[in-house]
Amino acid sequence: MESRFKILGHPVHPMLIVFPLGLFIAGLFFDIIHLITGSSTWAQVAYWDIIVGVVMGAGRGLARLR
Repeated sequence: MESRFKILGHPVHPMLIVFPLGLFIAGLFFDIIHLITGSSTWAQVAYWDIIVGVVMGAGRGLARLR
């Protein structure tokens, strides 16, 4: 099945898959760093990584439906 939503002839869906996965993995590592160091800064970074990953994942899902 070919993606119908494209930018400059390239399908958007495969490009958007990588970012949420990377953000979720980064969030996991930042949570681990927070547990080791106790610094709340790392917890905030992990939180926002996960939030942005969820938003981008939803956008990826919408791009897949188009």
